Amino acid sequence: MKSLKIAVGTSSEQKIGYLKEALDEIGIEAEIIPSGVKSGVSDQPITEEETQTGSMNRARAAFENTDVDFGIGIEIGYHKNKDEDFEMFCCTSIFGKGEAVASCFSTKFLLPDFHQQILRENKYLGKYVLKYKEEVDEPVINYTRELIRGRKPLIVEATRNVLLQFLELHATVSHLLKSDSLGYRDKSLGIIIDKDKNFLLVQLHDYGGNDWNFPGGGIEEGETPEKALLRELSEELGSEKFKILAKSKKQKEYDWPDFIIVKDIKKRNGKTFRGQRQNIFLVEFTGDKDEIKPDPEEIRHIKWVRKDKLKDHLNFPRQKEIFNEVIKELLPEL
Repeated sequence: MKSLKIAVGTSSEQKIGYLKEALDEIGIEAEIIPSGVKSGVSDQPITEEETQTGSMNRARAAFENTDVDFGIGIEIGYHKNKDEDFEMFCCTSIFGKGEAVASCFSTKFLLPDFHQQILRENKYLGKYVLKYKEEVDEPVINYTRELIRGRKPLIVEATRNVLLQFLELHATVSHLLKSDSLGYRDKSLGIIIDKDKNFLLVQLHDYGGNDWNFPGGGIEEGETPEKALLRELSEELGSEKFKILAKSKKQKEYDWPDFIIVKDIKKRNGKTFRGQRQNIFLVEFTGDKDEIKPDPEEIRHIKWVRKDKLKDHLNFPRQKEIFNEVIKELLPEL
């Protein structure tokens, strides 16, 4: 495997050292780029959900701030077990192009009564860790004090596990692509315009903050490309006021980046494609814009964009190239 370039969402030398230790343990060479980003959650997360969100936010922000293979976010958090006692743990996430690819939790460590009381009083635990039985110099107490202060076993465990999960899937992808055993998934895509020749873009939940696409979806068995497109537009955008104006004479094939193939392997229980074969249509939206009701489970945002602004929104592989070719063919007057 080539040497990786990894952004980590922290400036803590301690956490960076733990990441390097996990990489060394696996045998992976990497250049580590520190990125002092915000977690977007509280300084002391007290649920699994909040901790994972902070970890993913750090991984995403680190990735988007730098030119790297992927970003890593490390977040320490706490939660109450069934006995209402606090346990400490780590969540580490990896973010690739457009998606949080993987996330792993460490073993949960039941905190001593001293630390339980601090958390119950909503105090910041980090200020008190060295005060735990500070008058005692005994191996078990010293180890416990250092574990809670440095969190090393928890961070290394979660980080090692998420790296193994991520890199093993990508090794599988590499093998499949080299064997040339993957075909292309057929898809219909709609370049949608309004009466003023603005273009409709969608941002799915698993896209990066600067990534947009034209709406569409896979062609189901027995569907024509046209029927598939109109069905997808109705499902995704909550309106049937779409009129197909023209279809491109050429089907556009493109390979997915690895993170999409990884996602598809998970979704389809090991089955996937190497990319997509697109049937591209020019579509007019004939309704009022407030009639569009995006599916909140799938779409984060929609946006109407002028042609001269599209270049700032099309960041996926070959997006700009495909768009320019199709517009010249289907809307040459623009």
